[in-house]
Amino acid sequence: KQTRWFVSPLSAASNVPTTDATFRYRSFEWETSLGQRHEYEYITVQQPAGGSLAATALTAVEEHLPRPRSGWSIALIPSVSLVCSGKEEMRPLASMLSQRGHRCYILEWPGWTKDLKTNFALERCRLQDLSSEYHDFWCQLLEHIAKDESNETMPCSDGVKQTASPRLCVVGAGHS
Repeated sequence: KQTRWFVSPLSAASNVPTTDATFRYRSFEWETSLGQRHEYEYITVQQPAGGSLAATALTAVEEHLPRPRSGWSIALIPSVSLVCSGKEEMRPLASMLSQRGHRCYILEWPGWTKDLKTNFALERCRLQDLSSEYHDFWCQLLEHIAKDESNETMPCSDGVKQTASPRLCVVGAGHS
């Protein structure tokens, strides 16, 4: 479900805004160990269709994004930190990777987001259950993304498969 979007400007030198990457907000419903359902929001980043850097920002946001040119989608997971802004720090990396033809998903640890509803969902979790709660969350989210990726390659009405099988790479940031 696409709910919001953001366009990363490539150049302020032009009187027509251009874009190097389209940032689209998507969400999925995850279920906690208590059986409660919560909406979790993540970001999808991809270069506009055709790889054109000259597309206007409005055109980039409105167009359908096909499978990434490279065939790769990369899930970026920031480290858990009290001083970092999580997914916001992943935007430059996601933009650079999208310029190279990849699709990126910027994900964030529940409990460490700017979304108070998502954080509260884990606040009710007992400390000894937190590890398994995170495990369940990441399994649900990555399964959701994998299904979306796979659905893009489903055969169309004439039975012809649209693209090659998707490839998903998960990259987690470490901490020191």
